[in-house]
Amino acid sequence: MKLKVNRGTLLAVMECMAVRDVRYYINGICFLPDGKVVGTNGHMLAYGYHDNEITDQVILSVGKLPTKTFEYAVFDTEEEIVKLHSESGFVVGVGLCSVIDGRYPNINPLIESTAKADEKLPPVLLINSGYLSKLEKVAKFVNPRMPAYEIRVKSATDAVVCEVKNPHDERVTVMIMPMRL
Repeated sequence: MKLKVNRGTLLAVMECMAVRDVRYYINGICFLPDGKVVGTNGHMLAYGYHDNEITDQVILSVGKLPTKTFEYAVFDTEEEIVKLHSESGFVVGVGLCSVIDGRYPNINPLIESTAKADEKLPPVLLINSGYLSKLEKVAKFVNPRMPAYEIRVKSATDAVVCEVKNPHDERVTVMIMPMRL
């Protein structure tokens, strides 16, 4: 099976995916049948969109990419490689990937719960500064010229929703769980 995803979305979800976590199924990015591609480490989640037609979720472990100057990536799950393509369609890099056998956490209830923002905003919200630096990287991946994000807060216990957009209507949403002291 071949799965295609654009550069900004891929780098953003890879920035938020877990690395060497005991929950092996989050040590990769997940292509969902509803058109989302997701990466999470359990505290921070990023999702964007892909155009592939799939019937079941596919979780891929992706190694370090040889270059960040590409337009889109094509994952080949049978060959276990990822080809990085330029804007003109030439292959500019190749990396390794493998399918992870497992079930990815259901992210849809989290997305739906943060969409309803009718509550009063909290006076104080604690966010891990490491996650904010990752958010800055995600914004630069999606929109290198004007990295900015829209932040929505529902309550002190719900995820903070940060939306990154670019002029080409690409959108990546990052959700960060607040700290509790």
